[in-house]
Amino acid sequence: MEDIIAGIKSNYHIFGQDGNWLVFLHGWGTDHKSFMPVIEKIRSRYRILAPDLPGFGGTSEPEDVYGADDYALYVKELLDKLDIKDPVVIAHSNGGRIAIALSEIYGIKKMILVDSTGIKPGRSLKYYLKVYSYKAAKYILLLFGRRDLLEKYKSSKGSEDYKKASDKMRAVMSRLINEDMRERMVKLDMPVLLFWGDKDTATPYTDAVKMNALIKDSGIVTVKNGGHYSYLDDMGLFIKVLDKFMEE
Repeated sequence: MEDIIAGIKSNYHIFGQDGNWLVFLHGWGTDHKSFMPVIEKIRSRYRILAPDLPGFGGTSEPEDVYGADDYALYVKELLDKLDIKDPVVIAHSNGGRIAIALSEIYGIKKMILVDSTGIKPGRSLKYYLKVYSYKAAKYILLLFGRRDLLEKYKSSKGSEDYKKASDKMRAVMSRLINEDMRERMVKLDMPVLLFWGDKDTATPYTDAVKMNALIKDSGIVTVKNGGHYSYLDDMGLFIKVLDKFMEE
């Protein structure tokens, strides 16, 4: 669906007709399609909202340099427009930082943070643009069975990813990765599940351990040999954990 949300030409998708609302917030460099393998498996038993966040997929870039609170306000306006109350939020990577900010201004029943950002990293903006761009491309291309294109991508890309990003989105990412959410994690008052790959190099497993210590009602599910897209590395486990988390 296309609409104007927070003054931005936006694209979002709704799946399913019955059950509790799940809101999927994707990570940097991807869009709602990164969740489609999971959504296709669960859409018969949940109602699902999967937006393309500003600057990604079919949603235009924001006019201003967005931070986590700006993205959270955007998501809140979309939820209000659709009259979605007390959703369960499933957030991957940068979507996790947005979900934490959203929890301060909107009622969230439960939250699943998958290989989430939120602990301020020590690496450069250029490094993260390269890493996130490659990992996003890898999973999207593999999703459509284009391993041949992935090999070409690996051989041709590099710092080019950094150069290709617009000045606006580079500024957005710089602002986001410098936002440390630890003080906000302490205030989370809903059940939070941390789903993490133990081989994640973008948001390392040590971040999950730190988050678990800060969030009062949380637990970690570890994906052995899982990377930054751990929910796709072991999708069966992720869906099983999601269904159990929804029952409790």
